[in-house]
Amino acid sequence: MCVKHNHGDDHIREIIGGGWVEAKIKESVKIIIETLKGEKAPDGTGGDFSFIVYPLPKIALCYIFYEADEDFPPSVTCLYSNNARLFLPVDGLADVGEYCSKTILTLIETACL
Repeated sequence: MCVKHNHGDDHIREIIGGGWVEAKIKESVKIIIETLKGEKAPDGTGGDFSFIVYPLPKIALCYIFYEADEDFPPSVTCLYSNNARLFLPVDGLADVGEYCSKTILTLIETACL
């Protein structure tokens, strides 16, 4: 089931609270990887599923997703490539992560239309 959300300050929390985001991201991995020039994460990366995207040519972000179970809610970890700090200051890297995550959410919302 797809639900359209307005982009506001609580946008990410609102979508994750809706419970459909993990499944929709998992279904949309191919589109996300193609759009953000990414690739499948190496075996052994961890989580239930993961992928790497390149929001900037020399900076990789690895998203690791953990699906909900009876003990823990769903979660995601975003890891930066170890060379990222050579190209941008920390506040710039934070912006890259935020905008990349918002782009992923927009891609899965668009796929619902």
